[in-house]
Amino acid sequence: MQRSRSLLSIIGPAIVVAAVVLGPGSILTSSKVGCEYGYRMLWVVTMAGLLMVGATALSGRLGSRLERTLCGELAHQLGRPAAAFIGVVLFLVVAAFQSSNNIAVVAAFDPLLPQVSEQWPLEKLNMLKAFILVLSNGLIVATLYGFSQLYGKLEKLMIALMIMMVIGFGVNLLFAKPNLLEVFRGF
Repeated sequence: MQRSRSLLSIIGPAIVVAAVVLGPGSILTSSKVGCEYGYRMLWVVTMAGLLMVGATALSGRLGSRLERTLCGELAHQLGRPAAAFIGVVLFLVVAAFQSSNNIAVVAAFDPLLPQVSEQWPLEKLNMLKAFILVLSNGLIVATLYGFSQLYGKLEKLMIALMIMMVIGFGVNLLFAKPNLLEVFRGF
């Protein structure tokens, strides 16, 4: 029992990172690519996954081995202008990644929202979607900063959700019975 808790404390943060990387934006994008292109673009989804794994592993290694933050280390080694430029580029990458998650959140709420009509013109509906995004992101930020003791429970929830996703994908794969020849042609 003690060994499994120790293993969980080591693996737990990695699961949280995996849940962030394999977030709603990644799932929605991969699903849309699969629906629109079938197996032909499987290599793109696979490559994107490998690049995400590589970037996450590199970030973890840099974060644990550097004395300063990444931008602090860059400023020390290359000067502040280079660090500022790289910091802005990294911010834009993270903002783009988060925007895909926000698009997926809106897509998840879409079936629950009213359709465009006289009572709900497009502008009003878009304002409602923006309100949902601001509210959900605000709640997440407030929860993470306001309830620091919540991390352990959140970590366990993420582990359970990741296990459920893997099982769900596995069961779905069994029912879908993909043509292996077509899968390999996608590469």
